[in-house]
Amino acid sequence: MNILRSNSRSEPAKGFTLIEVMIVVAIIAILASIAYPAYQNQMQRGRQADGIALITQVMQAQERRFINELSYTVDLTEVGFNAENQIPSEDGFYQVSARACPSENDTARCIEAIAVPQGPQVGSGILGLSSFGEQNIYKEADNDSVIQTW
Repeated sequence: MNILRSNSRSEPAKGFTLIEVMIVVAIIAILASIAYPAYQNQMQRGRQADGIALITQVMQAQERRFINELSYTVDLTEVGFNAENQIPSEDGFYQVSARACPSENDTARCIEAIAVPQGPQVGSGILGLSSFGEQNIYKEADNDSVIQTW
């Protein structure tokens, strides 16, 4: 006759407790809340290169025109671009145009290429590059108030 013996020792439970899982979730949430805004900021600054590249091209064309005509122009077709007022950047994050410098109000002396943000770049500020070499970022509400330089 076989008598089954019961094992009086119970085996330890395998796996994680709810508290341990919740601690891990909380740590991941804290790390994500720190990392995600930094990631968004870095992506926004990376996309600024799209606007900076085009306003640099516009200003180079303006300087070539200045050498020949001794004046700048807000009409971008006169400096070799296909659009008169707004030129979309290569990746579409900015619309670039030209205006008289806020300090001069005279396109014969100073011109500024500005890149207005589009899509995910909205809120990052308007990029500006003047013929005096000023590199500014303006508030989007009133594009004459300088936030910082780039």
